Amino acid sequence: MDVTLVMIQTAAPTVRSLLLSLALLSLLAAVVVLGAWADRAERSSGPELSLLAYASAVAREDLSGALDCLAPPLRERAAPFVEHQLGNRYTVLESVVRTESAASRLLGGDAGMARVVVVMEIQEADATWRTTQDLPVQQADGRWLLLKVPLQQVD
Repeated sequence: MDVTLVMIQTAAPTVRSLLLSLALLSLLAAVVVLGAWADRAERSSGPELSLLAYASAVAREDLSGALDCLAPPLRERAAPFVEHQLGNRYTVLESVVRTESAASRLLGGDAGMARVVVVMEIQEADATWRTTQDLPVQQADGRWLLLKVPLQQVD
């Protein structure tokens, strides 16, 4: 009789451990799925879209569309440079968005600021080349704007 009692007592924690493990695994799976969903939603309206819109406008030779992707204080000063870029093709090969961490935002960090680090291929009329740029962006009125003109050297 003592042997049966010992087996029942050791089996009970094993079943509880298994149920706890399954509950934690289910919670982890839910976090992964929600994280992937949030990442996908962010990409459809995220900071890199300002760069993609700028590149598309430059390729279409749309000066006002390209300037509209820039923060208002940059537009007038950047217009001659952007006009010179019109017709070039910018292909984004890789991009990484760096934003404030969730902890930093909770402590008062600026959620409306980010950086887009991008590797681009630029096709001009007579040359093709690649570059890496680190572009600051800021969210204003629900959209992201570039705080630096891609490819422009700052004096």
